[in-house]
Order: sequence, then structure tokens, then C-alpha cells
Amino acid sequence: MEIRILGPLQVVDGERDIAVPAGRIRALLAVLACRANRVVSVPELVSQLWDEPGAGAHSTVRSYVRRLRTACPVPRRPPSLRLAQ
Repeated sequence: MEIRILGPLQVVDGERDIAVPAGRIRALLAVLACRANRVVSVPELVSQLWDEPGAGAHSTVRSYVRRLRTACPVPRRPPSLRLAQ
């Protein structure tokens, strides 16, 4: 799987383009791609996605990660995409 973040954000799996939902889910993917092979905590993601996060921001990030995993399925092998506290 290839994530292209210069120019329009694209996700390509072999010959297939993968549609990533617009908005903050795309922003989440860009943040994670810029921090590849590193643990990114939920509070760090919240601070990257919102200037002034609301009370439910942490659970919203978890929801975005679930939706991103659905849009861009990757083979699971430990450790995979895990949310750090």
C-alpha cells in the first residue's frame, strides 16, 4: 500500500486506488503517514486534528481510526495500527 501526501492525498494498493473519506479522516491519514513507524497517541492526534477540541474528541479519533481501517484495510500483524493512550 502506498500513501501519497504531496499533491492530492492518494492511497494506492497495487493497481487500485482506494477512496479515503474527506475531511478529518483524510487529515488523520496524513498525520499518521507523516509519523510512519512511530506510535502516535490519541492526545497527539487530537491536537493535530483540532485547534480547540471538544469533550468527545478522543472518542471521535477512535471512530475516525475505525473508519480509516475500513477504507484502507491492511493485513494485521502485531503490532498493527494501535491507539496509544
